[in-house]
Amino acid sequence: MIVCPGVVPVFVTPTHPTTTTTRARRAGALLACGVTAGVLVGCSTAEVDSPAPSSTAASPTASAPATEAGSTAAPAAAQDVTVDVAPAEGLRAGDTVEITLAGLNPKAGYYAAICAEDRPEGSPVPLCTGGRGDATAQAWIKASGGTITLAEDGTAVATIAATPVGEGIDCREDACGVKIFGDHTEGFQDVAWVPVTFAE
Repeated sequence: MIVCPGVVPVFVTPTHPTTTTTRARRAGALLACGVTAGVLVGCSTAEVDSPAPSSTAASPTASAPATEAGSTAAPAAAQDVTVDVAPAEGLRAGDTVEITLAGLNPKAGYYAAICAEDRPEGSPVPLCTGGRGDATAQAWIKASGGTITLAEDGTAVATIAATPVGEGIDCREDACGVKIFGDHTEGFQDVAWVPVTFAE
């Protein structure tokens, strides 16, 4: 029996090789769905209580090259990943942040969100802002099946809502940035981090 917290137990009985394989695949798919849901809606549980004003002042952009994390879908590309974030300074809750990416592995999946640079000790996922179920605070970047399409040439453009707080993180006080990291199929491996700041 395969048992995962929060997932209905799946019994794998060796009645027939094809049946066992099918049941094991279903169990793996169920587990992957649970992990995906947890990451997409569970970067944090705190909700933003302040209204979401938008900024009309132009803010500088930021970019950072980073090497791509390994992919279980295909070997990592030999090129560097580049991330451009606009605006990157003086963000206010609700501002639209545009993230332009290049050099990603088109056979892999990624998440983009505003997160702390370092993960909490022992955590498999980054510490990010946004509330449970807040799909505007994060983007799932993938060739198919994500919320943002990853092109065959490894490029994508995503927009997220600037969200300064989340469970255990407040970017008005803590150092934060736009983090690109592997999705659930990539083990949540960090790929790039571009610092951002919020207005006080």
